[in-house]
Parts: sequence; structure tokens; C-alpha cells
Amino acid sequence: AQRVLLVRRGKRAWFAFCLGPQACEVTLPIAPGTYRRVLSSAASAWNGPGDSTPEVVESAGEARSRLEPYSFVVYAAPGA
Repeated sequence: AQRVLLVRRGKRAWFAFCLGPQACEVTLPIAPGTYRRVLSSAASAWNGPGDSTPEVVESAGEARSRLEPYSFVVYAAPGA
């Protein structure tokens, strides 16, 4: 079973955490809108294995994502 934690800040931002030793392929219930990646702990800038999340997510009520093991990603709506 995948262990994923999703934290939503209304329609302004959301954070997703993969809490296990294997990558998490998930469909997340996200408010409709456009979100830009603000931070990914999997990025090489943070000594991660490399980021596989998209820079921009268009949600119609849910978003698919692949999170690297033991990593998190932060997305925010423009102007948030």
C-alpha cells in the first residue's frame, strides 16, 4: 500500500508527501485550477534523485502525480 499525505490550503496551494520506500503513483483530489510547482524535495538541487513531477498541473478536480520515495512536492496557484 502506498503511504501518501495530502495537505490542501483551499484553492491556493497543496502539498503531497510520499512516505514510503517506493515511488507513489497517485490521483489526488485537488480543487479545479492551475497550479505551479514551488518546491520538490526530489530535485537535484536538494540532493534528490531527480524530479518527475510536472512544473504546472491543470486540475479539473483531481491530479495524477508520481512522487519519489520519501519526498514531497508543493504546488501553488498563481498569485497565492
